[in-house]
Amino acid sequence: MANPEGSAEAQDGHLREPLRESGENLIKQVASAFNGKLNILVRQGSGAIYAANKAAINQLSKYLAFEWNNIRSNNVAPWLLANKELLDKIICRTPMKRIAEAHEVSSLVTFLCYAASSFLHHCTSYFC
Repeated sequence: MANPEGSAEAQDGHLREPLRESGENLIKQVASAFNGKLNILVRQGSGAIYAANKAAINQLSKYLAFEWNNIRSNNVAPWLLANKELLDKIICRTPMKRIAEAHEVSSLVTFLCYAASSFLHHCTSYFC
């Protein structure tokens, strides 16, 4: 979901009972470690609204992890995916001195769907 309102509406209104009835017990959301920092790095204005939306999605996931008991709720929060135009402006501020590849993020999302991750509950994984 792109914003907290969409996430909350989809989960409260449409996911809770179907998940319980089906026996599924996992909600995956994509938040962000980015939090609007790119706008500051490349001087494109404030990223405050973007950052607030992603922080709200993180909090929603945390709330659902406790409120919905046996339904796990996890976030995946990538920094940036490789983009040649932005690489030079960003790489110096990235702790790993490189940008994540899409397969690195998608591998975690896949893992969260398997039973091997069944004890992960309210996990936000930062890729930076």
